[in-house]
Amino acid sequence: MAVQKKKKSSFNPDPEVEAPEDQKAEGAEGEAPETETPETESSKEGEGEEGEEGDKDKEGDKDKDKDVVPDNIPVRKSTQQQIIGRQKRTIKKLRDKKDEGDGKSADSEEDDNELSPEASDAVEKAIDKKVKPVIDALASTVDAQELKDLCAEDSNVKKYKKRIEAYMANKHWKGVPVLAIYRYLAWEDKKAVNKELEDIANKEAEHTKSPGRTLKKKKTSKASTGAPTVEEVRDMTDPEIEALGQRAEQGEFIQE
Repeated sequence: MAVQKKKKSSFNPDPEVEAPEDQKAEGAEGEAPETETPETESSKEGEGEEGEEGDKDKEGDKDKDKDVVPDNIPVRKSTQQQIIGRQKRTIKKLRDKKDEGDGKSADSEEDDNELSPEASDAVEKAIDKKVKPVIDALASTVDAQELKDLCAEDSNVKKYKKRIEAYMANKHWKGVPVLAIYRYLAWEDKKAVNKELEDIANKEAEHTKSPGRTLKKKKTSKASTGAPTVEEVRDMTDPEIEALGQRAEQGEFIQE
């Protein structure tokens, strides 16, 4: 009969006494340390990033609802500038197609660098000459529509319509908004009316003003008073003038 060998137990009743090395090894093999796998760590990091992104999206939505002042305010282009910009883009597209057909580079900046300044100026002048009638026609259409809308908004504009159109056709007033022309003409009329009212008020003041009384010297003659004339006084000597004064003080020359 075979005797079964008892397995060595890894239990150490005395904690102060170290267990044999073989028991330590068995204990190490029996219990595996708990460690986090890379997948678990990455999943936790992913969940944290998703949470942060969600918070940022919520904050971004709140910022969109706020009325904040923009950093850069776009510049409003005139009708002529918009047409010229559209024309330049069309020319660029045509050049790109031509370069593709010839097997050249479609870089417009290189094409511009290849042209001399004189050639570039000549091209721009030729383009402006061709495009100018179209731009003028479109600008006139836009101005006419703007004048029509302004007349619909304010009935007082209708009495200035012909003058506004004349100013719009003048080369010195091209590009000026219709509203600015109307306000200028209305101001001129108001200034003229004020001047007319001022003149009327001045005339009325002259008519209502009291003329007063002016004293006129009565013309006297030597025959009536016996007084000498001015010419005679000029020819008198000093003693004669003194004697004449004494006679005047005595009332000799007073007319009754």
